[in-house]
This record gives sequence, structure tokens and C-alpha cells, in this order.
Amino acid sequence: MEAFVNDVKEKEGMKLNDSIYFSLSDHIMGAISRLENGIRLQNMLLLDIKQLYHKEYEIGLELLKKVNEMFEVDLSADEAGFFALHFVNAEDGGKTDSYQISIIVHQILDIVEKYYDNMEFQEDNLYYQRFLTHLKYFAQRFLHKELHYDENQELFKIIKEQYREAYGCVKMIYLMMEEEYKYAMTEDEMLYLTIHIQKITEDHKRLKNL
Repeated sequence: MEAFVNDVKEKEGMKLNDSIYFSLSDHIMGAISRLENGIRLQNMLLLDIKQLYHKEYEIGLELLKKVNEMFEVDLSADEAGFFALHFVNAEDGGKTDSYQISIIVHQILDIVEKYYDNMEFQEDNLYYQRFLTHLKYFAQRFLHKELHYDENQELFKIIKEQYREAYGCVKMIYLMMEEEYKYAMTEDEMLYLTIHIQKITEDHKRLKNL
């Protein structure tokens, strides 16, 4: 683990907390032990991790390959996602709870998908990538109580009237955040979400009609 992490630090220029040496080693031992007992853990957030933390996931895949070869086991790609989160947490010095961020992002994306009749997101779509980035940093700021916005009531009024369907979706997100996390989203945050969702759905309709 020490050799692998040090190599990642050098190649990627990442500053990692020393706790990663123990946490990753412990996780790998546990994963191999579970596999020997016929237990495979499914990573329900694997897709979100791949999208939100692409670089760390690639590192996780590289580590997965080494672990499988060294210990002659067949751990699945689910474990690469778990490995990636160790690097994300260590990279942020323990400040960011990457697992919780992934859950919040997943919950919001799920609302959008269901609101628009199981609309499928295109992973390589520019608007979708921007939306993901926005959600990631929204969740991060929310978890660390760093949400500070300047209310723009006039613009918010115009946008919610102009993009009524997208705003309806945002109201569902508002209710989820209120119910799950006791957080009342600001008008400014609802404004940005409405614009992002509008752009994604417009582009989705455009591509569908090609």
C-alpha cells in the first residue's frame, strides 16, 4: 500500500493524508476476507463515483488490478469505487465526506430522472457534466455549512415563470432536502438548479429529435 500510494503521490502530484495507508490496507484486507466467505458488496454509488471523481476512480481501477494479481483474487469494479473514495477523502484532508456527497448527488439526480419520466442522462454531455459539478460543490458546501448566496429575487421570479417545468422539478429537490436534511434551499440555489435542469432537458429533447 505504501509503495502504491507513494507512486500515486509522485505521478499525480496529490497531497494525501497519511491515514490512507491504514484505511486502504484495512479495506483491502476486509474485501479479500469477505470474498473468501462468498460475500461481495455492491457499490450502489459506483456510477456517481465514476462521474464525480473520475481521476480517483482510474486510480482505484489500477489498484484493483494490482490487488487481484498480487493476492490471486477476483474483486469486482465495485471495490475500485470504494478505493476511489479513500483517495478523495485523503486528498481533501478529511474535510469532505465524499460518501455523503455522492448520496446527496445521487438523490437529486434520481429526482430529476423520475420527474422527467425516467430520462437517461448522457455521461459525456457537457450540460450534464456541468450539472454534476454544480451538485458536487453544492453538496460539499451544504455539508460544511458554507452556503452563502446573494438573493436575486427579480431574476428568480423571471426564471421560475419562464422555466416552469424545470422549477417544478427543483421544488421536489427542495422538499427532499427539507425532509432528509432539514435544510431549506435558498432562492439563489433554486435559481441555479432550475437553469441547469432546463439546459439538460432542452438538450435531451434536441438530441432525441435528431
